[in-house]
Amino acid sequence: MERHLPNQAELDSLNAELRAERDLPTDVLAMLQSTPKTANPMAVLRTAVSMLAHFDAEADDMSPEANYRKSIRMTAKIPTILAAFDRIRNGKEVVAPSKTGSLAYDFLYMLNGEAPGKAAEKIFDV
Repeated sequence: MERHLPNQAELDSLNAELRAERDLPTDVLAMLQSTPKTANPMAVLRTAVSMLAHFDAEADDMSPEANYRKSIRMTAKIPTILAAFDRIRNGKEVVAPSKTGSLAYDFLYMLNGEAPGKAAEKIFDV
């Protein structure tokens, strides 16, 4: 595989793939909601990521192409898991992904329940 920084079209394509995969399976969200609020967030993340395999039709496909698609799905869902559990443990309603903007934008949106400013998005993205 050739190593290079993406051009704008490649970056736009990657971001579109990530935006399309941000939603969590309802059973994973239910698990987050049933987890004790005092649970270690890293342990919750580990459990949720492991649980995602149960809903992935390509879980046992180890081809490079399938591994790429799985990496996109996991990368897209991790911010959703983290934001959802933070809101749950703080007694707030879970905010669904907006599927707009960057991962940084959507994470801050799901975490705070409102669109982040450009500066906040840029700082988090960097």
